[in-house]
Amino acid sequence: MRTRIIQAYYWATPLFLGLDLLLGLNVRVAGLDGRPGARFAYYAFCFACLGLASWRPHLAGPVGAVESTVNLLLLVLSVLMPIVTLPTTFDRGGLESFPITPEYMLNFIIAGSVCVLAIRRGMWGLRRGSIV
Repeated sequence: MRTRIIQAYYWATPLFLGLDLLLGLNVRVAGLDGRPGARFAYYAFCFACLGLASWRPHLAGPVGAVESTVNLLLLVLSVLMPIVTLPTTFDRGGLESFPITPEYMLNFIIAGSVCVLAIRRGMWGLRRGSIV
């Protein structure tokens, strides 16, 4: 069941890409907002994760754990960098330019959920005696 949820998350990548391109809602890779080249490279990475999780379903958990952890790291860094550079953040328009938006929150919820699910799937596999 957990494998199917993780696979569905990756099968939704075209939907996330469509929302990003057509409506400007970046809920999949919000940590790379403002960096279109890196954002589309990350979408390509997500499609590669989809291929791997579909081709080898037993790897869906590790793939989900790695990808969602990278996604969360990008998200956290994109929020922390304006805090670290707070004086220049105020020079660029104050807290109105602060990056916490509804898209960031939704991205955090989605990526965090997949990360927890993938880690729990890994723990379940360990209890059964298989690593992946």
